[in-house]
Amino acid sequence: MDPPNEAVKEAARRQEEILARLRNDLKNNRLAIITGAGVTLNVTADTSGKPLSRITWTGLIRNGLDYLVSEGYVDTSNRRTKRAYEALEDPEIDGLLDAANIVSSQMKQHGQFPTWLESVFGSLSQETRHPDLLDILNALHERGATLLTTNYDDILEKHCGLQCVGRSNQDDVSRFQRGDIDGVFHIHGSYHNAQEVILDTTDYYEVKHSDVVQDVLKTFLQYRTILFVGCGSGLQDPNFDVLLRWASERHKNLPHRHCLLIRDNDSVKYQPLVRVKYGPRHEDLVLYLKRLLDGQTEKQSLAASVGLDSTRDQTPLYKQCLRDLRATDPRIDKRRIEGSKDKLLQGSCSWLVRDAAFQSWWAHDDPHLLWIHGDPGKGKTMMMLSLYSELSSRIKATGSGAVVSYFFCQRTDPRLNHAVAVLRGLIFLLVAQDKQTLLPHLREKLDETEDLEGSSNLLYALFQMLIDLSVESRFSKVYLMIDALDECNTELSPFLGEIARSESLSYKIKWLVTSRKETIISKGLSSYERHCLTLELKSTHVSSSKSTIGAKAADLEQTKKRKRSPKRKKVAEAVTGRLDALANGLGKKADKEGKPKEKHTPGKEAVKTTAAAHGNVDDPIDATGNIPKKERKQKAHAYGLTPGYSPFPNYPMPTPEACEEVTRLLSELYGEVGPLSSIDVTGCSEVPDLLGAILRALLRASTTTSNFNMALKGLQDTFGLRESGKNKGSINWEAVLQADLLVVIEAIKSGGFAKVKGTNIKKILDTVYKQNRERRDTVTKEKDKETGKPVDIASAGREVLLQKDTEIVDENLLSMDYILEMTTDEAMEEMTKLPGVGVETASRVILFCMRRPSFAVDTHVWRHCKWLGWVPEKATRDQTFSHCEVRVPDHLKYALHQLFHRHGKTCGRCSANNSVRIEELESIICPIEHLVTRERRRY
Repeated sequence: MDPPNEAVKEAARRQEEILARLRNDLKNNRLAIITGAGVTLNVTADTSGKPLSRITWTGLIRNGLDYLVSEGYVDTSNRRTKRAYEALEDPEIDGLLDAANIVSSQMKQHGQFPTWLESVFGSLSQETRHPDLLDILNALHERGATLLTTNYDDILEKHCGLQCVGRSNQDDVSRFQRGDIDGVFHIHGSYHNAQEVILDTTDYYEVKHSDVVQDVLKTFLQYRTILFVGCGSGLQDPNFDVLLRWASERHKNLPHRHCLLIRDNDSVKYQPLVRVKYGPRHEDLVLYLKRLLDGQTEKQSLAASVGLDSTRDQTPLYKQCLRDLRATDPRIDKRRIEGSKDKLLQGSCSWLVRDAAFQSWWAHDDPHLLWIHGDPGKGKTMMMLSLYSELSSRIKATGSGAVVSYFFCQRTDPRLNHAVAVLRGLIFLLVAQDKQTLLPHLREKLDETEDLEGSSNLLYALFQMLIDLSVESRFSKVYLMIDALDECNTELSPFLGEIARSESLSYKIKWLVTSRKETIISKGLSSYERHCLTLELKSTHVSSSKSTIGAKAADLEQTKKRKRSPKRKKVAEAVTGRLDALANGLGKKADKEGKPKEKHTPGKEAVKTTAAAHGNVDDPIDATGNIPKKERKQKAHAYGLTPGYSPFPNYPMPTPEACEEVTRLLSELYGEVGPLSSIDVTGCSEVPDLLGAILRALLRASTTTSNFNMALKGLQDTFGLRESGKNKGSINWEAVLQADLLVVIEAIKSGGFAKVKGTNIKKILDTVYKQNRERRDTVTKEKDKETGKPVDIASAGREVLLQKDTEIVDENLLSMDYILEMTTDEAMEEMTKLPGVGVETASRVILFCMRRPSFAVDTHVWRHCKWLGWVPEKATRDQTFSHCEVRVPDHLKYALHQLFHRHGKTCGRCSANNSVRIEELESIICPIEHLVTRERRRY
């Protein structure tokens, strides 16, 4: 066969495969169509095929200039106007953007932008001369395709009878993503709302950094197949250029699936888009889209090829798919767990299904996720078993056609402790309940992921498989339940991200997860904090639980074949008493309200019960329902610090010479840096009062300087300043201590994270007050009878320290100035014991308040240390502190901290984000450019 003919045939085969895949995506509601200017130009062209000049981008900018000139707002002799007309002759995108900048600023300056847009697009829908393309787009939409457009006009939505969706209405955008709105999303705005129209580079910057727009487009790029219709040079704009590069990097190890329709002789190329040729003429576009609409679906072709029908036994295929999926059967895991637990009492979780959070999740599409969290031993797994029974009963009773798929994580079992295993289990159980529909799809998708085994992309491919199978299934709703999500040891963070983003992918899916309230999960599911259900007891839940306690006690008695005895009643009373105490936040304080608590004697007064609200099954419970608290073994050093030596003892950097070199280079740019002499500043820790320094550092964390200043002012306005004493003029922390928590939160709300920070501030003040009071009382009692002087106390250490403590405490019970007498390592250990005070906060206090060398590592310092190769790539922030605290010379620690912090905030190449434009980056000179290796490209 002639080689050229072979190449032509091979190209035709690839194009047919692409068409078949697009048909399959359309069938499964995964196809999104983005229309560009070519669509409007096609349907409004005159009888000779000539397009309307005013709606090409060049024509639109020229029309704007002509409008300004003809209406007398600018003159053709005006320098900027001349430059704009000249820029229109530049074939490059930059020239058009320059002209657009001038037109946009002149229009807005003279208040003509909305009027001009109306004059261009207002009557355009009446100029439709070739509606065939609009008809076929409408038909594709009715078959499940989602429509988006970069056009400003309303031709598409008017012809299809759809709603215009703009980015300014976030509720509409969210509903559009979920499929609840039948509309057309205008990526670059609609002329109906001039504020949304993207015309100049400033507007492009705005949409490029719009969370609303970027979330929509990234969601479609990641989970749908996008077909670009009538888009050519428009894809060169800054917004799409960044998005396409993002998609290319995100799926660099996966086959490209997004498609750009082009004519046979077009040479346009955009990574990662697949070029799809529809024919030699513009008119062939309609014919191609009709083939997409009318062709047999890939699903039917696959079913026919393997001979599947409703009567054929699919057991062999099912078993093969199970082997290829490498999944465990969650049903077997469930039976094993049920066998290892106590018998589930009827109604023991009835309080949960009556909770408002559960009822909202069950009854409405939003929220699509319910998170149940609680401490270890709170019965989360038993709760999940109960909820599975409850959901199954409801589905069966209502005949809703929904289904439940579940997975029980287990940290100690390698088959059940990673995100990929969770996804495989959920997929397996979903397919097992709809083999007829889903087996062919599963076989096809498993083939697609065969080469991804062991790759980091496997999780994303399996998640997409789960979404697709849910959509393709016959079920009206798919409830996905995951127990003990915190026991996922690998890829938990990206898995949480996929779960959070799945809300926009399918209205069918509802998630229910249980876990401990760990930081990584709280962060990953932060948008669902108000849709969570805590297993920490509340008084409203206790009454619902009491009715089952007597039954459980009786069940225990029956199990042990004991005769009826007063112990059963005693057990029930003890547990319900404990529940009441916990629910009201009293715990062991509950005894203080009544008679004095009797001495605990386990052999006589205590009884044992498996119904204890806290603790292990063998923990004794006294008559008031309290469990004696066990002493915890304290860590040698908080946060895993290694004072005096590095966690990477064989890592050679940084050398003193390297530290000197970086200090010199940055000092040449920013000037010499030395400790500030003034204490009247809004810096986090540069105040003489050590406790005040700690609290200010806590307040300064995770916020901007302006917000911190407002929060600080809020404290000053609400609680006033100290009027006397050593720390006169500082915030009146005594008033803060005595105030209600809600008042403190309200005072600092402008600083961000007010609830967390306010709670920690109150806890710290309370801790310091109690410790100082105990220290004073101890000093007062422990006087040497002969000398009358305080004696040495183990908790205080040296006698001089104890005497200093006494002086400090006598003056002010809210002081931590005794830490000034400690060594630096002792001070670090003492401060990190306080709630919310981490290594960075303590280090900053040591550096700025105590005026001692300490290499405080904030996000900018951490980033530079990694880029400079001063620490291993995977070093944590606290490990970076421990390592550099040893390696960096003391005399350079203050300067390097300040210089790294300033450079990280001001240098376009070394900042935390990459929002600086490419042309601006080229002009930025970074003095340490030759020393750093950044973790990602800086264009």
